[in-house]
Amino acid sequence: MRAFTAVCAGQTVSLLGTGMTGFALTIWAYLQTGSATTLALAAFFRFAPTVILSPVAGALVGLAGYGVRVVREAETLLPDHDAEPGVASPSGAKSAGGPAAAAGTGVKASHAAKGEDPPPP
Repeated sequence: MRAFTAVCAGQTVSLLGTGMTGFALTIWAYLQTGSATTLALAAFFRFAPTVILSPVAGALVGLAGYGVRVVREAETLLPDHDAEPGVASPSGAKSAGGPAAAAGTGVKASHAAKGEDPPPP
């Protein structure tokens, strides 16, 4: 978790610095020329690559399957609240129990209390 926190904090500082630099360059270009056209063009060319490439990048990540891997990895980090504490879930991860499992208030417990079969996973 420390490694994730360090990377997340580093990326936050990096994005903040990138945004501030882009804003400063746009204002600097306006102050050097005094032209609103220069301001508009600088702002446009600052954001155009992001606007144009973001959908393409998202599609490429989706085709490569990276998004699916990230979701699967995230699912292994989440506790299965319906399982008994210490019992392996279908994903192979052991449950920490969690408040729902400890209190018996999970989906399976509520259906069992009503005498119904739990919904399929």
